Amino acid sequence: MQEAEQRWLLAQVFVVAATVIGLEIIGFQQLCFVNEYLPATRVLSVALLGLALGGLLSWFVRAESRDRVLSAVLWVLPLAVLSSFVVIARLSHLPVLMMALLTAPYVLAALVIALAFDRLEPRAVYLWDLLGAGAGCVVVVLGVPWLREEGTFALLTALAGTAALLDGLRHRHRPRWLVGGLWVAVGSGLVLAHLAWDPFNLMHLARAEDEAYALKVFNRMERADGEPRYVLEHSRGSLIERIDIVRRPEQSVERVSVYNGRSVDVLRNNVLKRKRVLDTRMPTRLELREDPDTLLVGPSGQGLTKTVRSLGDGRVDAVELNGAIAGLMREGGPLWRRSGRAYQGLHLTIGDVRTFLARTERRYDWITLLNTHRVWGVGHLGPPEYVHTVEAIGDYLDHLTEGGLILFEERNTGERAALGTQRILRTAMAALAERGAEDPASHIAVWEYLRGCTRNVALTAPERCSPYGRFVFAVIKGSPLTEAEQDHLGDTWSELLAARKPTDNAPYRGIVWHHLPQAPSEDPWSEVLRADAIYDVEGLAEETHNLGTITDDRPFPYDVFTDRTEIRRVVLETTGLACGLVLLPTGLAFGLRRRERPRVARGAVRRQVALGLFFAVLGCGYLTVEIVLIQKLGIFLSSPVLSLAVVLATMLVASGLGGLASAGRSRGWVLKALVGVVIGAALLALGLAPLLEALMGPPLLARILIAIAVLTPLAFGMGVPFPYGLALAKRTLSERHAGAFFGVNGALAAIATPLALWAAMAMGFDATLGIGAGFYALSAVLLWAAGDDP
Repeated sequence: MQEAEQRWLLAQVFVVAATVIGLEIIGFQQLCFVNEYLPATRVLSVALLGLALGGLLSWFVRAESRDRVLSAVLWVLPLAVLSSFVVIARLSHLPVLMMALLTAPYVLAALVIALAFDRLEPRAVYLWDLLGAGAGCVVVVLGVPWLREEGTFALLTALAGTAALLDGLRHRHRPRWLVGGLWVAVGSGLVLAHLAWDPFNLMHLARAEDEAYALKVFNRMERADGEPRYVLEHSRGSLIERIDIVRRPEQSVERVSVYNGRSVDVLRNNVLKRKRVLDTRMPTRLELREDPDTLLVGPSGQGLTKTVRSLGDGRVDAVELNGAIAGLMREGGPLWRRSGRAYQGLHLTIGDVRTFLARTERRYDWITLLNTHRVWGVGHLGPPEYVHTVEAIGDYLDHLTEGGLILFEERNTGERAALGTQRILRTAMAALAERGAEDPASHIAVWEYLRGCTRNVALTAPERCSPYGRFVFAVIKGSPLTEAEQDHLGDTWSELLAARKPTDNAPYRGIVWHHLPQAPSEDPWSEVLRADAIYDVEGLAEETHNLGTITDDRPFPYDVFTDRTEIRRVVLETTGLACGLVLLPTGLAFGLRRRERPRVARGAVRRQVALGLFFAVLGCGYLTVEIVLIQKLGIFLSSPVLSLAVVLATMLVASGLGGLASAGRSRGWVLKALVGVVIGAALLALGLAPLLEALMGPPLLARILIAIAVLTPLAFGMGVPFPYGLALAKRTLSERHAGAFFGVNGALAAIATPLALWAAMAMGFDATLGIGAGFYALSAVLLWAAGDDP
């Protein structure tokens, strides 16, 4: 192939890689909106399986038909990208069909990349593939806040069309570049239509017919008679959670904030006029001092903003992880007046509260955390989060004034939610014990608000109340609650709440006490807090429940059952698909080739097996290490989104450069690089957390540069073995083996994605990073077993 044609083909690889990594991220975000976090993780595995299947299919493409196949694939790819948006929005209730259809763009993209591996020097293809993937990550991180999911899909359609346009220009074939140009125009036109009219808004288009998602607001936008139940006013994209604002047609003073399809908060346009408002969620009449200072963790929409401002003229700091809602709520935003200026007077910081606390010496009378999760509540499986770990609660305690209080709220939607909340409280007790508390339970008071229940039902049979109207609250103090404070909570404040007039949706506006230190009861919640060991409580057993302390190494407050059925099911499903779609067919293809050529040297067969296992183990190792590092840098970089962008971009670019450096190197040099990866990963498992904690002081830009400096040497080494192994396979086996091994690598990476999450839940991120190091050690053994060039 001429040098000019090679450059055109590498440019196509770059664009295709950018398209599919962007599609993978945005598909995950859209499925989080339509369903929940754990079902959405299947998209990541399906993407990798699609890439693996495409690599396998390249095995069957004959050399003389490669150009025709490549052009045909590039013509269809934009359609597959665009259709993914509709498939996720409308077919989530048919998960098998949805996942099967979602593999299409990844299969097509993998064919392009695998055919490029067959025809070109692997190190060059590997470099441009990873550079393109890094660019795609940046496109999505920048595109979602501006274009949301709908517009980003259209943008990726135009990007996929660009690859077809490049193909036409490479061949100087007018019909080919006209097709590519048409797709670029279609994608661009859809972006413009989205910006001008928003005709494809997911709140109108999406459907989730599973009973578990019946309360998703987009399922209830219309009444049975076709009349609108809600009017959509605003939509904002975010890689944390998508934000939509709706109101009832007949309602002008209230709006509902919707996070990833679920209603979270009611925004009222009443302006704060009185001091010490009475609030079920917060004992505002409990005098801490005249003008208390407050830290609101996750002010969300309206939340507690007006309540804490009613406490007096103290300082109110607010840390919000999701910049989308903050942009709507703060001064100048569209909800500033419509929320009654809820954010007025707040000193707002966009980012992670742990980073905020690490960089301030300020102390607070109140620190509030109302359902501060990246999913709807602790009763839903979600991503790792670091707000409720023992280290986090320790930070809150260290930033309290003398007599200050931490306030937690959690939705009590079922058994998992109750156990998760109890686990958070036991973690708070562990943090108190670390700071010398002799009786941590005496520092905590717990109550529950049951919205929608009558007084009799709330006080005698709370289990009959709707789980979606049950909210558990707890205040935690650095020192034991005094008798005066407990009297105020248990009598004065409770009586004021109970005496409030009923409303249509709250017949009883009082609370139910679960735990007051001076009045121990037989309440199960109080028993959990007073037990010396959590598994001494009746109904809880170490064999079936995981109620140990939540830590930064295992930051999963909702991980309360030892069987971990949901994540295990995802692992088994992914493994079955990987074996059926990729690994078994690849083995058959290799076996048939052996039968066709019975005189193939025994050494070649050994090399084929060893290299196949080598690429499989590399796929497991790379994804395992990458997933752990994305999590471990989240607090340091103050945002999980920024951590995703920095870690992915750094690792992809550095790995591509590592692959480029492998050209012309000996097997011994590559083996030394693998040993370096093993040592580097092990060192990070042991020392990354204290290193990042010590370097938290510099500004964000400096911390980004530090993260890049820490990651680059390891990622460089991780990029060395893959293109070397492909080049070895092409020289010693056949060109077709490059695409097939590319598929094997992707298949095992698909399995590693949920498996790494499972391992982190069971053993922690440090141990999981150690497993990643072990995979690279095994890959070194397999490369040695494959033998050197003949």
